[in-house]
Amino acid sequence: MADGPAPAAGQEGALAFARIAELERDPVKGNFDAARLKEIHRRIFQDMPHYTPGEYRPDADGYTKARALEASGHRYHVNYPGRGHGEGIDKTLGEFGGPAALRGLGADEFSAKMAKLYADLDHQHPFIEGNSRTLRSFTAQLAREAGYDLDWKRANGTETGRDRLYIARDLEVTKRAYPGLDEARAMSTNSREEYEAYMLVVRPFEKAANLEQIIKSATFRAQDLDAAKALREQPAAEAIKDHPDLAGSFATLAAIEKKTMADGLDPQQRAAVLNQVRDNLAVQIERGERPAAAVAERRQAQQIDRGGWDR
Repeated sequence: MADGPAPAAGQEGALAFARIAELERDPVKGNFDAARLKEIHRRIFQDMPHYTPGEYRPDADGYTKARALEASGHRYHVNYPGRGHGEGIDKTLGEFGGPAALRGLGADEFSAKMAKLYADLDHQHPFIEGNSRTLRSFTAQLAREAGYDLDWKRANGTETGRDRLYIARDLEVTKRAYPGLDEARAMSTNSREEYEAYMLVVRPFEKAANLEQIIKSATFRAQDLDAAKALREQPAAEAIKDHPDLAGSFATLAAIEKKTMADGLDPQQRAAVLNQVRDNLAVQIERGERPAAAVAERRQAQQIDRGGWDR
């Protein structure tokens, strides 16, 4: 850790950027628990001792941060728990279950679970500075170990993108700080913070993109999601016309259907097997995988023989 005066704001950004790049090449090892979260923070801010790298902020009666959106200039405050954030982090990560909780999920399930985890952790906001950068590195590592590529640069590479992400995160934090907050409650409350949370955060951004949508677009490519949807919903000829690279997947489905008939499965059993195969293939496609037909057919046939359709 470097000693001496704190670096200027521009230098701080460059130092943190360099440390985040190091983390991408050499991630923290071990469980996805509070110790890992703290170590990620320590490594990102090791050159900035005034941010107490790797340590949680002290307890206080309340904790509020001012937000000024880059593109619009809109300003508001975000309120976090003053106390208990350490226990909150432990509880959230302990209940989540690490990479195993994400493996094998489709795009919608993955994005929903990751968005909830991110928002729950962000609500605790345990560090005095650098919570966003720490959480992005933490969740990117978590996604990678579960078999996904969550690239936050796809979401926050521009002023508009960064504002979009701030808004989505702050809406989720506000929902956790003031559960059930609506216009009627805002108009009758005696709390200025609660009133402003509705007037400056909830109401202006009620139609904004949510965190789940942002994570989905940062993890999965649109063309892969479209192809997976076509595999799930369209007849083979129509889907292959729009997405020629689905030919192998439909060939796999045809081969599996023949095998189920040869094995004497009744129509209901055949439909159940084919639906599971189709879903497994669609999940792979959402993640950018296009297995070769012959390989996929052999693997799927082996799974049928073993009765192994649970993913």
